[in-house]
Amino acid sequence: MYDLAEVWTDFTGLPFMMAAWIANKPLPESFIKAFDLANQVGLDNLAAVSAENPYSYFDLETYFREKISYDVNPEKMQALQLFLELMQQTNAADPDLSK
Repeated sequence: MYDLAEVWTDFTGLPFMMAAWIANKPLPESFIKAFDLANQVGLDNLAAVSAENPYSYFDLETYFREKISYDVNPEKMQALQLFLELMQQTNAADPDLSK
């Protein structure tokens, strides 16, 4: 079993961005506010979320609170840019991988 975040950080020295919500067009401010509110509700209720999704190997609430960073910062954006560059290089070297 591999921890992708650990492997990525060891390989690049940069943080690992597991996921991001990205739009390819401008979004209405009302959508952004509703989306941010929904995210905040989830973060404010991590105990309930964890209780509804039991995981016997370790405490999910601790994992969600202490092991995941939810903010996007310049270092994470740099990591995302590097990931995209590496993907482009990989696809250029072997176009069949992009299928």
